[in-house]
Amino acid sequence: MLLAQNLRHSYANQFEIVLPDIDCKNKEGIVILGKSGTGKSTLLHILSGLLRPTHGKVSIDGTDIFSLTEAERDIFRKKNIGIVLQKHIFIESLTALENLNFFLKTASGFSDNKKCLNWMESLGLGNKSSSLVNNLSQGELQRLSIIRAMIHQPKLVLADEPSSALDDDNANIVIQLLQEQAAISSAALVIVTHDSRLKTMFQKQITI
Repeated sequence: MLLAQNLRHSYANQFEIVLPDIDCKNKEGIVILGKSGTGKSTLLHILSGLLRPTHGKVSIDGTDIFSLTEAERDIFRKKNIGIVLQKHIFIESLTALENLNFFLKTASGFSDNKKCLNWMESLGLGNKSSSLVNNLSQGELQRLSIIRAMIHQPKLVLADEPSSALDDDNANIVIQLLQEQAAISSAALVIVTHDSRLKTMFQKQITI
């Protein structure tokens, strides 16, 4: 489903990062481990189509994303990729439900209150639908971020350091949620992190 080959990226022609090949199938999860400065964020940005590599190919469900124009790639990303960021970014003036509906309409062209509420119920946020995001706890925001990444049923889910600020119990909960929801959505899941605790949670691992 996700195939990344021969990736390299140069920064201002000063140095080049060589990145690992990735082959991740539907319902499969992979964790990419590495210390700061090893290229994890660069790799995530390339896999999402936000950054064009200086060399190599990224194919998602058979589509070479860098053969697309920037506008086509933006549309493709919205429809096919879900991203869980390290920092939760929501529209502060909207409620949790309104934020999900706004994203769903942006990604798919339509809003769906029932679908959003069902997702919120399934992840224990049913009583928070009318709450402004500023009034949610960090754990609630993290679950809302997972819903936002999954709700449009993407083919690929990318997560950036989803467990780095969490204790062991909450890290387990968040990673299991990502794995379970990716499996339900038949999505490939790629996590980039420096958190070595995730080694025990994934059979497929890459260290950079």
